[in-house]
Amino acid sequence: MQVEAFLESHPDFVRRPITLDTDTIPMSWRTPAGDLRTLPTQFADLPEGLQGLDGFFAASLVKTC
Repeated sequence: MQVEAFLESHPDFVRRPITLDTDTIPMSWRTPAGDLRTLPTQFADLPEGLQGLDGFFAASLVKTC
C-alpha cells in the first residue's frame, strides 16, 4: 500500500518489476506486482544460527522524467 500511495502522489515514477535469479531466489518471493517479499516462515529450514530472520520487502521505482 505504501508503494501504491507513493505512485499516486508521484506521477513521474513507475514501478519496475524486480528481476530475480530463479536459480537462487524462488519465484514465490515475487509479488504479482513484481516486487520482492519474503516472510519469516520462508526461512524456517535454515541451519541453526540463521533461523529467526525477519521478512523484507523491496520495490523498484524509476523516475520517468
